[in-house]
Amino acid sequence: MDKFARTIAMISIILNVAVVSALYYAYTEYRRAIVQLTQTSGQVAAALTALGNAELKTTVKIDQVIQVRTSLPINENLVVPIDQNLAIDSILQINPTLPLVGPIKLEVPVKGTVPIKFSVPVSLSDNVPISVDVPVKLDVPVAIRIADTELKPTIDALVKALER
Repeated sequence: MDKFARTIAMISIILNVAVVSALYYAYTEYRRAIVQLTQTSGQVAAALTALGNAELKTTVKIDQVIQVRTSLPINENLVVPIDQNLAIDSILQINPTLPLVGPIKLEVPVKGTVPIKFSVPVSLSDNVPISVDVPVKLDVPVAIRIADTELKPTIDALVKALER
């Protein structure tokens, strides 16, 4: 074999070794990336699972004035029963003029009870205006479980995709 052919053969062998070495290096880097990606996706899946089971807690502070402006119509027909005894205990003074005697002063005691029993129909028809400002000041604790929201199915789908 001549010198040129040997040189070409050596160059071919060197190039083949370089290509195989480069491919082997790329393959090992690929495998390392897959292992690292698998570990990272497992950590992300665990974090998403924890998020899906988490509960958001906060306190909502409310400091508002609610204006109530309305009118209340009243249209009622009522019957008011009255059943009462009216006690009378008084002295009635009269000043009659008597023939032959002239004017005299008389005190007449009046004692007694007058029974009062009847029903009074009462018709109410009016609009009562209502205008009031109601201050509302509250601290409302709020707890939202992620599992009870629309986020849970999305988080579960992400975890499932990462675990494949």
